[in-house]
Amino acid sequence: MDQSKNNNSEEVDLGQLFNAIGAGIRSVFRFFKNLLFGLANWALEGILFVRQRFLVFGIISLLGASFGAYIDYIDGPRYASKMILATNYGSGKLLYNEVEYLAALLKQNDTSQLHSRFNIKPSEAEMISKIKIEPIVDPKEELLAFDAYRLKMDTTMVSKSITFSEYKDDFEEHQYRRHIIEATVYDRKLLSKIESGLLNALNSNKILQLENQIGTVNLSLVDEGLKTSMARIDSLLLAEQKALEQNTMSDDMSGTSINLTENTRNTKEVQLVELKIQLMDELQLNNEKNLIANNITNVITSFDEMVYKETAFTKKGSVKYGVLAFLALSMFYAIMRFDKFLKEKIDQKANRA
Repeated sequence: MDQSKNNNSEEVDLGQLFNAIGAGIRSVFRFFKNLLFGLANWALEGILFVRQRFLVFGIISLLGASFGAYIDYIDGPRYASKMILATNYGSGKLLYNEVEYLAALLKQNDTSQLHSRFNIKPSEAEMISKIKIEPIVDPKEELLAFDAYRLKMDTTMVSKSITFSEYKDDFEEHQYRRHIIEATVYDRKLLSKIESGLLNALNSNKILQLENQIGTVNLSLVDEGLKTSMARIDSLLLAEQKALEQNTMSDDMSGTSINLTENTRNTKEVQLVELKIQLMDELQLNNEKNLIANNITNVITSFDEMVYKETAFTKKGSVKYGVLAFLALSMFYAIMRFDKFLKEKIDQKANRA
């Protein structure tokens, strides 16, 4: 009897639980449904509001677009270009600092600093619209940087303290090797000045120059060592070949001993050839490193190679100012309507009192 009561109570509890879950789900769906219908209703009311005042919105938007077109006409055509730059010896941080510094000087219109640092005249500074930089994200560089980080420290400690995903999250933009610098100007001749100013700032840095000299010397030492080792291997191979020829011409040695000697020398010769191939691969890799390390920066594509007239529809002043005028008028009507709503609430409250 008691067991049947317990079963019934458990069934009742489960039924109440499922009913509560169902009610919660229905309330969530009801909330999103009401929200969706509310947003759709507001959008429809906004469209009807604009339609009723179409002439006013049209005139204001046209005035804004006309003002933007006038600004575009006064400023003249804008030219945009991108430079792809590869940084060495950790010069990426300095590159980002220089681009941000140039953008700050342009914003502040600091003509003296612009002239001394980038050789840009005061009249030319006003002809630069914007400049920005972003990295070319390469997952291989992240892996190589993480591997180099592990080699510098205790591998066991690092593997327990930090993972690749954690290292990747802290990987900063300037740590990538290749970067895209985008500049927009009203006079395309300024692009070469911006490029030379950035490159001079990087190449004239004393610390980077010292690292460049040390890196070049180290690679030269490795190159000389590899070439010396290859020359010794060539000498050993030549000596083995001569010794084999002399033993073959000798009539005092038996056929068995000749075969054993030939097998031993063939094994040594194969080992020397394999070692030479390995050294050649290392020499090729060192030459590739030397090609990169010869310069603090490597210009992959310059500004002059990728100049184009900016004709994007969304970047035209007529479009931007036209949309801005439309939004400003919409904001004005919204404030007026909210003010009317507040007055009605205040009057209702006064009448109740």
